[in-house]
Amino acid sequence: MILNNRFYKNIKYVLQANVIAQASHLLVAPILTRFFSPDDFSVLAVFSAYTAIILSFFTFKFDWLVPNAKSRQQALGLCWLSFFAIILFMLISIIFYHYGSSMVPFIGHNYDIIAPYHLVLILSVITGSVVSIFQGWFVYIADFKDSSNARLVNAVSNNIYRLASGYFQVGASGLLWSTVLGNISAIISQSYAVTRSWYKDLLQLSLSDIFSTFKYFYKEAILSSFTSLANAISLAVLPLLLAAYYSAQEVGWYALVSRLSLAPLGLITSAIMQSFWAEAAILIKEDKPKLRELYLSASCKLALLSLPVVVVCLCAPFYMTFLFGDEWHGAAYVLMALTPMIVAQVIVSPLTHLIVHEKQLWQLVWDIIRTVVTVLLIVTSGYIGVSLVMVVLMVSLFYFLMYGLLFLYNLYLLSIDDLAIV
Repeated sequence: MILNNRFYKNIKYVLQANVIAQASHLLVAPILTRFFSPDDFSVLAVFSAYTAIILSFFTFKFDWLVPNAKSRQQALGLCWLSFFAIILFMLISIIFYHYGSSMVPFIGHNYDIIAPYHLVLILSVITGSVVSIFQGWFVYIADFKDSSNARLVNAVSNNIYRLASGYFQVGASGLLWSTVLGNISAIISQSYAVTRSWYKDLLQLSLSDIFSTFKYFYKEAILSSFTSLANAISLAVLPLLLAAYYSAQEVGWYALVSRLSLAPLGLITSAIMQSFWAEAAILIKEDKPKLRELYLSASCKLALLSLPVVVVCLCAPFYMTFLFGDEWHGAAYVLMALTPMIVAQVIVSPLTHLIVHEKQLWQLVWDIIRTVVTVLLIVTSGYIGVSLVMVVLMVSLFYFLMYGLLFLYNLYLLSIDDLAIV
């Protein structure tokens, strides 16, 4: 009962901050769409996709493993291993920045869109990684006061910077630099709480402790990195491939819709995700039936939450042009097409963490299948000339199916005895 109450208390607290953050996104969106063109938002979509891909392995995902630590000493060691990984990849990034995109041919011709912003991209990844490490620590201690405030600071400051850059007609670069500045604002807001929490433990932590933590977790870190990368690619491949086959205006429509639906909803569901992850890491060891009960209860509540979301998405043609301007009329139909994916992410994504069951390999397989099928759908559709809205709808329905399978598998893991897990 204590865990259950803490779970919902953490959700309630984080939601208070995240609702304000979401409201700030929605309030400034009609202004931003008049400051920035669909082409500018297209650059932001490609930039965000590459940021997500690089961010997925930049900490070697030691930050993912912090909630699974057996002790505060281990958790702190994982945080420092994450920082060491950032330094390593930062040095590699300097080489990339010096030699340019020719060193990374796998990124494709889409990279030309953001090639002038390579430095901004790396700064966005570095600052985003630090934010992720801090969040991992707060999940471990199951205290979300400071992390939720930081998320609020990030969202609000990000929007302030974008409004300012739009007013001064900076163009697409203003949208990108605002991401970096928002992350920095979040880091500053969390720094005092993190250092205060770490201070006593830091005095007792040695290099041998960090090395021991590395030996204990490095296999999980490798698997988690591949899993995270596959997950990031599976999500980023959509805007990247759309940019390859469709006009900048159409990709800009998708970028706006993502900003208004997937991103704000992510702020809300992340509150549930962090709280559930913190409780799941405890209950999976102590009381699996209680975890299953919590999982089903929270899933039902999320299903109810998705109903008004469906209404808002399907009614998009009635308000999109009025709110955002004539250039954005096509975005309404893109939002309608995304409805199945949005519903699936609201219900399943916040509560399904196979890493809690130490099933990262299954998560990796799931992400690979999702990525491969998404690529085939978009490439085939783009080649034969299928409309953007129809492509998004097909991908959205496929994601709905994949999230359904993920839900069933997670429920299966919660329903069987530990000895029966294979």
